[in-house]
Amino acid sequence: MFMQAFFTHTYPRRPVRRDDIFREQYTGKYTGIFAELYDGLFDNFTEDIEFYTKLAKNINTPVLDLCCGTGRLCLPLAKAGHKVVAVDSQQDMLNILQDKMKKEKQEVRNNIQIVKRDIRKLKLSVHHGFELILVSFNSFLHLFTQEDQLIVLRNIRKHIGNKGLLVIDVNFPNVERMLEDDGKMKFFYNVNNTLKKTIIEYYSSKYNFSNQTEEVSIIIEELSPDGTVRKFLTNDTLCFVFPREIKLLLELADFDLIDVLCSYKGEKFNYKDNVEFLIYLACPKSQK
Repeated sequence: MFMQAFFTHTYPRRPVRRDDIFREQYTGKYTGIFAELYDGLFDNFTEDIEFYTKLAKNINTPVLDLCCGTGRLCLPLAKAGHKVVAVDSQQDMLNILQDKMKKEKQEVRNNIQIVKRDIRKLKLSVHHGFELILVSFNSFLHLFTQEDQLIVLRNIRKHIGNKGLLVIDVNFPNVERMLEDDGKMKFFYNVNNTLKKTIIEYYSSKYNFSNQTEEVSIIIEELSPDGTVRKFLTNDTLCFVFPREIKLLLELADFDLIDVLCSYKGEKFNYKDNVEFLIYLACPKSQK
């Protein structure tokens, strides 16, 4: 669930209390400190919210938001009046979502049902044939074996309604750009008004094209208004998938790929241009 674009900014020149600086090696994925800082990294990415809200406009069942995290999508959907079943495997991320929900009106809180579950073991007690299932913001790329990818898609197939729509939103693997960026450090800068902190993420990727994985090394710096700096180190492994590969995976899981978009404004992918990300829209095979 990493940003699809990076932004450069001059590093803020401010007094730093060196006695308060500490470094921490962190291995958890979306837990602990990383969960605390997640919104500080990504809360300014909102361009997909209107797209998903429009998709949910005319459905008659709750939206199933898989890998919901801290509620970046499910909260706006709930505020727009939609029921949402929000699923994630990381309790620390769900705790933050619950804290956010406490600040919302009762009607918004009532619209969200939280389920702690690994999507590879997805078996919901709610009996909906969901009309809209979302796997957004690169979440699918954390399934870095084809076995896990198929397990998840087949689990989704069991929970989707006959007229349901599955949406998978992932980065497009631009090989030329990946080769150019391999091993290079980039950074993402965000001044978070809610946390009242500046969050800087230094991000370096090493690509293994033989098994289509991306080894990510991350340094996160948290700058408080008083000049205190905290630094955290972590690593992650993602996969990258190509359009024909996604189409085949969907077919094996009994889905038809009905459209591929390359923007949140609905622009169709032409299979010629290099783009930043792709949005795959699929439905159960019998309903194409």
